[in-house]
Formats: sequence, C-alpha cells, structure tokens
Amino acid sequence: MVRYNRCMTKTGAMNKPIAACPSCGGKMIVRELECCSCDIQVRGHFDESNKFSALNPQQWEFLNSFLSNRGVIRDIEADLGISYPTVRSRLDSLLATLGYGDTPAATEETSAPKLTKRIEILSALDRGEIDADTAATLLAKSK
Repeated sequence: MVRYNRCMTKTGAMNKPIAACPSCGGKMIVRELECCSCDIQVRGHFDESNKFSALNPQQWEFLNSFLSNRGVIRDIEADLGISYPTVRSRLDSLLATLGYGDTPAATEETSAPKLTKRIEILSALDRGEIDADTAATLLAKSK
C-alpha cells in the first residue's frame, strides 16, 4: 500500500525533475528543497550534479531496458522492438547526454563507414552467408 503525501502524484510516484524550461527550453536549476514529511523548506543554490535529470523520456526507457537486459544488445532490440543501429544510436545519445565520451555528431563522421561495414558483416552472419570465424576475422580487420 502506497501512503499518499503531497510530494507524490496520484499514482504514488514522485514527479520527475524538469531539466528544461517548458516555456523557453532554458536550463532549470534547483533553488528550494522541501521535506515531504514535515514540510520544512530549504532555499539556496544546490549541487546540480545529477546528470540523469537531463534525460528525456526515450532515454529513460532505453536506460531501463539496457539495465534490465544487462546490456545485451539482442535482448534490448527485442524488448524495445528496434534494430541494432537504433540501439547503438540511442546508446550513443544516452552517453553523450550523461557526458561520457564524444558526442555522436563528432564521432559520426569518422566512425560511420566503419559502423556500416560492421553492420554488413553481422547481417551476413545473421543470414548465414558467412560463418562465425569468418565474421570474427572480418570484424577484427574493420577496427
């Protein structure tokens, strides 16, 4: 049984933080915290190191699937009904939003031909046109 308090929505979940202003799209900052139990309020400038508040709903869905499937791409594909390139694209987007590694736009120019070649090799393996050893050799050469 979920005990309802004024900090929760009617479904019993906490509201998600808003990272962007709904009016102009600017960055939102936290200036006030409130206790849901005793109503104490604290105002000031707070650490904004929570990178996850910047994730959009699609990124949250992907992150949830990624974690629940322990990063197994094939299972993420099935769970979300998306292709391998889409899984990779969403993973790159998630990592860029969280500040890990290069942004997808910066690496896309140099890695797109390599990624395309790797996808072609994996597709040929999936169709049975080549065996696993051949695919491994070709993938090693494409790095």
